[in-house]
Amino acid sequence: MTERDVPKFTEAYHIRQWETCYESTRCFFDFLEREGAMERHREDRILDLCCGSGANLFWLKKRHPKLGLVGVDIVPELVEFGNKAFHERGMSGVELATGDVYALGKERFGSVDGVIAIQAVSWLPDEVGFLDTATSLDADWIALTGLMMPGSRTFRTLINDHNDPDHGGNYYNTFSIDYLKSLLSARRYSEITTEPFHIGVDLAKPDEGSLGTYTETTKDNRRLQISGALLMNWHFMLARRKRE
Repeated sequence: MTERDVPKFTEAYHIRQWETCYESTRCFFDFLEREGAMERHREDRILDLCCGSGANLFWLKKRHPKLGLVGVDIVPELVEFGNKAFHERGMSGVELATGDVYALGKERFGSVDGVIAIQAVSWLPDEVGFLDTATSLDADWIALTGLMMPGSRTFRTLINDHNDPDHGGNYYNTFSIDYLKSLLSARRYSEITTEPFHIGVDLAKPDEGSLGTYTETTKDNRRLQISGALLMNWHFMLARRKRE
């Protein structure tokens, strides 16, 4: 990943994630439990790719205290922030490490039972390299949340902030579900389940020009989640490895 693709560390944003478990995160864990990928009595080892400050692992550990959790992120400030937060809360069995998601070796993290990536695949510049890494870890399953749509079309979006031209841009790609399934199946993860996420709470509209996420309610009481010019088509995806 190039320096221009690396997100900036915004402390206030990550503090909010530690203070409140987002509905999408809770529903994602519900999805994994319904599909049998996680059970409360198991002591599996889970790796979170692009973990940010580790807040999602914090909420997962509270829910499944027997799990062993590892997170990896390319931003050192996020890793330092998260490890400090775990220490301050006296939470063991979870740690964060600095690393590039496109250059991780299986030997670095040892055996893992599952891989999660929450709100990551749509924000990355290269989904193929990302899935190469995820599948190379040889876990039993891989679970993603991201912007996805049924059908054969992928919509690639690069958002440029003209007030900050040196930063590069932010990716907001909406992937064809069939396309992601084909990538995973070609890498021996062919037992795939998907589920749309429909937000159940109202989110206030941010200030003019902000990229913050908000909701609009239709006449038939459906909530549409919007960020800037984009409709956020969130889906959950679970891919299990095909055994020989």
